[in-house]
Amino acid sequence: MTASATASAPTASATAETDPAKGTARAYWASLCLIALVASFMAMVTWPLWATAIPGGPDNRLTTISVFLTPIVTAVGVIVALATWHRTHKLTIARSRKQHTIKILFETRLSDEFRLLHESRETHHPPFRDVTYEDWERLRDDIARAGPNDRHLHQRKESLTSLLELLNYYEFLAIGIRMEDLDEEMLRGTVRSMMCNLVDDCRDLIAGLRVHSPTAFDNLCWLYDRWRDPERVDIYGKPNERPIPDKGERPDAA
Repeated sequence: MTASATASAPTASATAETDPAKGTARAYWASLCLIALVASFMAMVTWPLWATAIPGGPDNRLTTISVFLTPIVTAVGVIVALATWHRTHKLTIARSRKQHTIKILFETRLSDEFRLLHESRETHHPPFRDVTYEDWERLRDDIARAGPNDRHLHQRKESLTSLLELLNYYEFLAIGIRMEDLDEEMLRGTVRSMMCNLVDDCRDLIAGLRVHSPTAFDNLCWLYDRWRDPERVDIYGKPNERPIPDKGERPDAA
């Protein structure tokens, strides 16, 4: 379960936007500018007071300039302060999102449960082999006829159930990305290939389930369409990452 070597890399603009080091540097220089503006503001505000101590009194022209510039410097200082706070707030959120994403990946993909799901899935539904909605219906019919004690049917059911649990896992990640709780670029670089291969294998199954439950895997379908590469082929040279059929394309959609 290694990251895909062909996963799309973040764009330069996205990298610059979410790079904590660059963002911290900007916040540092913005803070220095803010300090300088505050110092200038204090000097202008107190100028009429301490200038009276100068023999001969303050220069009226300097006092007028001070009064004129004070509100301008104040406004600029407020704008810079708000911009600095906004930028720092965005960096804090981005950093928290990345940490949360890393935690989710470690607690799921590296867990024994996740590994067992993959092993169970591959017993009857190996990667790069399509799983159709008819397979799902046929299994339910076979179990209804043979009963729950058939060992082979039980293994087939466990394999298909594991497949659905994996789809639910990626649906969970898709919800996190869509709600901006998880870092999309980080997940794209680590799970894109695995997720897209799984969804491509199950595209007909997903379409069939959505016939009877229109909202099933809504977020996963959204993310798959966002991430998939129409030009991708699998290890056998066959088309991969194909689009999920529309509900109306299936004969039982009516």
